[in-house]
Amino acid sequence: MTDFVQNIIAEIIDQYMFADNTRRPWIIGFSGGKDSTVMLQLVWKALEQVKHFHGFVGRDIYVVCNDTMVENPVITEYVYRVLDKIEIAARDQGVPVRVIKTLPRLEDSLWVNMIRRGYPAPNNALVVGINNYPSAPLSGCINDASALGSIIKTNGDGSPNFDVRLETNITTKSDIKRKIVDLFAGNADTALFYFSGHGFLNDIGGYVVTPDFRQYDEGLTSRFCF
Repeated sequence: MTDFVQNIIAEIIDQYMFADNTRRPWIIGFSGGKDSTVMLQLVWKALEQVKHFHGFVGRDIYVVCNDTMVENPVITEYVYRVLDKIEIAARDQGVPVRVIKTLPRLEDSLWVNMIRRGYPAPNNALVVGINNYPSAPLSGCINDASALGSIIKTNGDGSPNFDVRLETNITTKSDIKRKIVDLFAGNADTALFYFSGHGFLNDIGGYVVTPDFRQYDEGLTSRFCF
């Protein structure tokens, strides 16, 4: 085991044994993904060392997994198998790890809310405002973008409309291009791109201009954006 990993485990042991005398249980949110799996493995290694050096393990650990009922069934089945193995290993090794599986009530599930109550599928918006152009600064674009972003977040009745990502510090063409790709790569019902800043038009077409523009590379073509 590397020193780096052992140092992390030592910190977990310190928190588990000495930093909190209330013996309150720990809760680990577990999805079956890499982050929660690594976290659980580190805590488990810490429990093994506590049991080895101190002879007992006193604080309960609850591994809580919420089935959102929207995951791919193959993934859900895999996560449930892993949870079963965690329970078996905890019992066999005598560590106080308890597995808790939670489910939303049927009336609170995503599909019931979307279909029965008519909650809309998510709408995403990328709203960009750029003032800081080195050779031709502007003054009102960030304000325009911020104002539009505030307006489209909700409908007239106050219900959610767009999930707005406001960007006011973009400096390069590659940066805005990456954010536009991310916007349209999602599964939103509606995707909106709004830009306030310099533009450029020639015989070839129009361009969204970013602060790193230069001759013959004026910016992102409107054909790419739309």
